Amino acid sequence: MEVSTDIEATPETIWETCFANMNWETFFPDVIDVVKGSSSNDCRDGARFIMIMKDTNSKYPITLSNVIRNQSVTFKGWGTKGTFRIRPVTSTTSRVDFW
Repeated sequence: MEVSTDIEATPETIWETCFANMNWETFFPDVIDVVKGSSSNDCRDGARFIMIMKDTNSKYPITLSNVIRNQSVTFKGWGTKGTFRIRPVTSTTSRVDFW
């Protein structure tokens, strides 16, 4: 699956709102909650957490890699891998790509 969308926010705002504290449930409609470990409270290489999915209440372990603040993050777990990339389009708009 590949998805791109433009958002009226800077890459820094998107990162701080959604990624820095791993609040993925704020933008990922299939996620109920993200359970963070005591050493994984921020978005960084090697961070681990549990993603709880809305449809089944299933819990999936996730590990982050290739983290570049305000730009990109890759997650891997439960047999899947995905990458988010944030790029400025204008001074007030950013494009978020997911694949």
